[in-house]
Amino acid sequence: MNKYYIDYLKGAGRSENTIKSYVNNVSLMLKDINKPETEITFLDLVAWQSKLQGKSTSTIHGKVVAVQNYFDFLKNANIISSNPAKGLVTAKVVNAKKPDPENGMVSSLINCADNKRDKAMLILFATTGMRFEEATTITIEQYKRRRFNIVGKGNKMREIYINDQTKKVCDEYLESRKDNFPLLFVTNRGNQVDNSNWCKWIKTCAKKANLDCWDKITPHWLRHAFATVASQMGVPVADIGFALGHSDYAKVTSRYIHTPQNKVVNIMANIQI
Repeated sequence: MNKYYIDYLKGAGRSENTIKSYVNNVSLMLKDINKPETEITFLDLVAWQSKLQGKSTSTIHGKVVAVQNYFDFLKNANIISSNPAKGLVTAKVVNAKKPDPENGMVSSLINCADNKRDKAMLILFATTGMRFEEATTITIEQYKRRRFNIVGKGNKMREIYINDQTKKVCDEYLESRKDNFPLLFVTNRGNQVDNSNWCKWIKTCAKKANLDCWDKITPHWLRHAFATVASQMGVPVADIGFALGHSDYAKVTSRYIHTPQNKVVNIMANIQI
């Protein structure tokens, strides 16, 4: 793969998580076709895409978008004269319905956590609505301020607040650590927590908690739990979207509703799991 592609993605403002996903998808495509990029044809890509059948529509769409982006880069760099992936089409994305976060589900999940770190991660997700890649890049220094800014999807900045319930659990986790690693959540070796491994763990934990549809419980599901609890508290939908960092509220709703940052902090302060 062209070594400048990652710089191209960084220059376009892509998040670290998106860059990893694009690079991985493109690498797998190149390995499957096993031809130099300059020799890959539209029919080669059609054959590659046909092998993806059986995967979810969102997975296929993500892979195709990554490949189209890569060949756009090669074309812009004058490495190829045209983009052979331009004509690829995908089925309409159908998102699998996630189980509704009902009363007690998040508490049951947290109570079944095997260790203090995992329990702290679960409650932080559920009380702030943060995405996995956002929560796992928080530093201890940020956490200790309790109220701090993060850069989320689309390079949009928003404020996070650590409420009393979450702080108590996270403090207990930090007290158990004997290292000087700067990140709030780390592996035993001091590395950033891996998404795929944690996705497997959270399903195991959900199964242990006897949750229905345990195999569909993901870190992202906890964002749904945050939104559900906030909604039950009577928080307006627009405010919830603002707290979650949703782009549609930034582009549309914010033109009509201006949500003060203190109001977002108040949402997180009062979420109880």
